[in-house]
Amino acid sequence: MTYGIICAMPEEFGILEKEIKNATTLSLYGRDFISGEIEGKNVVAVVSRIGKVAAAFTTAILIEKFKVDAVVFCGIAGGLGDNVKIGDIVIGEGCVQHDFYLADNDIFRIPLLNISNIPCDKVLSKKCLNATKSFCKSEKSAELCDFFKEIGVTAPAVHTGIIASGDQFISDSARKAWIKKKIENVKCVEMEGAAVAQACFEAGVPCAVIRVISDCADEGADVSFDKFVNASSLYSCAIIKELLK
Repeated sequence: MTYGIICAMPEEFGILEKEIKNATTLSLYGRDFISGEIEGKNVVAVVSRIGKVAAAFTTAILIEKFKVDAVVFCGIAGGLGDNVKIGDIVIGEGCVQHDFYLADNDIFRIPLLNISNIPCDKVLSKKCLNATKSFCKSEKSAELCDFFKEIGVTAPAVHTGIIASGDQFISDSARKAWIKKKIENVKCVEMEGAAVAQACFEAGVPCAVIRVISDCADEGADVSFDKFVNASSLYSCAIIKELLK
């Protein structure tokens, strides 16, 4: 069993890279694919770069070149759910491209696939959910505890629901409200999850998407995002290690 681990940005990858044992690196198309082991499990980890095209391209390489058996995407997102707060974690049940538009009465639906909500794998997502809950209950590193104190988090909550993806950084209350109105049970918004999920769905490879809430996708999002992004790998590393135990 080999897991493909994807983050969109180097900051999200961060300390996770240091956890890869017996690592070898293959550089392809401007990306470093790092093969090795985490917690004794085989992994291929990579930074995809930002956006849906970059994420889908990277996922396809993981599946075709490295023959991964499952893909887990980790990163940060803007919170949309009414009870989703900065520092919380969302496990995707499915992903929708909020910027996919065919006509006023036909939005989100992907032609030929004829679906709008791209499902995440239930078994893998449940494992991610359990790993995330274990992480939330576990004793935190001093660095993570200091970060929690800085952002005013005591115990992160874990949510499941729909993740909205689009090639837009959402920092607008009106756009946020539109996405919440149009996508039932949406919990957060980001820029890659649906692309990873679609590539995996079409290839028949299990996929899970884990998102840590860095901002509220409103006019203050830029400031919150910048404050959070450099610490996001603390979450990613701890959750992935818990998943692979």
